[in-house]
Amino acid sequence: MFALPPKMNTLTINSTNCNQLIEFYSKLGMLFTTEVKEGIVRYHTYVYKNLTLEINEVSHHDASTRNVSLQFFINGIDGYIDRLKEKGIKFTKDSWKTETHQHIQLIDPDGNLVELIAKT
Repeated sequence: MFALPPKMNTLTINSTNCNQLIEFYSKLGMLFTTEVKEGIVRYHTYVYKNLTLEINEVSHHDASTRNVSLQFFINGIDGYIDRLKEKGIKFTKDSWKTETHQHIQLIDPDGNLVELIAKT
């Protein structure tokens, strides 16, 4: 008998452009809190229900900090696309539909693929 799969609760992105990344995800509507210890910024977090997105500043990237892909579920894509375009967000391709969802894809300032998904 197999155990149930674990539930994701934290996704960490190590970034050489932390401020740009925070600004980018803030444009998507995410509000971050910053953990400061002894006057040093430790990390930035966005919490939604049981999932935490954590962004850490790193001095350089290596193979273990590349190729991050993020997926976020949203309510309705059409109006969301317009608001993001007004904020200067660029998409990697036009939105597309599957049987049950509509998708849009973009790349954040660190080159991570971001997919926004809404039920149709």
